[in-house]
Amino acid sequence: MKRYLQVLRTPYVFRIIVCVMIGRLWLGMLELTLTLFVHDATGSFAIAGTSVAAFAVGAATVAPVRGRLIDRYGPRQVLPVTAALNALGLAGVIAAASSGSPSLLVWAASFAAGTAATPVVATARALYAATFTDEEELQSVYVIDAILGQAMLVAGPAVAALLIGLASARFALGLGAALTSAATLGIAAAPPARNLGRHTSRRPGRLGALDSHGMRTLTVAETFLNVAIGVLPVSLAGLAIATHAPEATGFLMALFFVGSLAGGLAYGSRRRPASSGVQYQRLLATMSLGLALLPFARSLALAGPLLVLAGLSLAPLNVCVYRLLDDVAPAGTATEAFTWITTASAAGTAVGAAIAGGLVEARGYPWALAAAPIATAFAAAVSYLWRGTLTAEEAR
Repeated sequence: MKRYLQVLRTPYVFRIIVCVMIGRLWLGMLELTLTLFVHDATGSFAIAGTSVAAFAVGAATVAPVRGRLIDRYGPRQVLPVTAALNALGLAGVIAAASSGSPSLLVWAASFAAGTAATPVVATARALYAATFTDEEELQSVYVIDAILGQAMLVAGPAVAALLIGLASARFALGLGAALTSAATLGIAAAPPARNLGRHTSRRPGRLGALDSHGMRTLTVAETFLNVAIGVLPVSLAGLAIATHAPEATGFLMALFFVGSLAGGLAYGSRRRPASSGVQYQRLLATMSLGLALLPFARSLALAGPLLVLAGLSLAPLNVCVYRLLDDVAPAGTATEAFTWITTASAAGTAVGAAIAGGLVEARGYPWALAAAPIATAFAAAVSYLWRGTLTAEEAR
């Protein structure tokens, strides 16, 4: 704990982390807020669901481009523009849905708003790497970011529900846009952002961050891992409904993240001699084994402890990804590299949710839960078969 407090006392780090947490809280709020706002405005869950999907596609499609611009021109030049576009994009969604516009226009506005999503998290990761030269301090700030980030994603829906209950979905959407834009400007104004990207002597090739074999390996592995993460909410909803307790779905997912919190704190408290690549492979294998027990859970009482066990590897895996990006991302691509990971995460989560939905409908929740360890095992296999690419030397 002393090491974490020391890291937080580093000039401007606490400020950066607060801005990142606001950004992540908004990510956790977004799906519920946008869904309920569009539904309230149009009366259609179909339009609302497609609007959320359009936003996600827009964000994932343009994220690497935004990252590359930040790496090239610096956060102070790019982030204020994205903050303004983010606010305008969400205002466009509110205007399109509230005015009774055709559904295609609402979807187009949602897609445009997604393309303007602010890259707060990706920029912060690059700032951490530029701020800390001590390896232990860098790992500590990565642990703090991983743990608090997941906490905000879990808290997001609850905060959204509270704001919607006290005011309205329109208010929650507008407040979220304002806070995210403010957090983006806070990151841009942080002194460590002054020189980030502007004095990089080496420019990446045509593929940018994906010029690195290690980046391609990590992106594929993270896609498979997030298929497993995407499987869980739908599958656990099936389990909760089967046990006549549908309201327990959120509680079950919270237990998964409790395990992640405990695992992250334990992981950050000790030094490990193995390389980040080796640790990544081991953690993926460990998570796959933990998830493999879930299909045999026939009660909430059994599923809860198993989810805590399976979640122990999640935050450490995120920390390993941060460290691996430091090793394998080509020079001058720190922000873009992380956006490829977030794009892979979004794609994997969406695919996992679709797979789980089909399996729950056709075969039942145990078959859907079985997809999670299989997907994680594929991620472990990718990281092992191409382990030679997950080294610092490979990116040079």
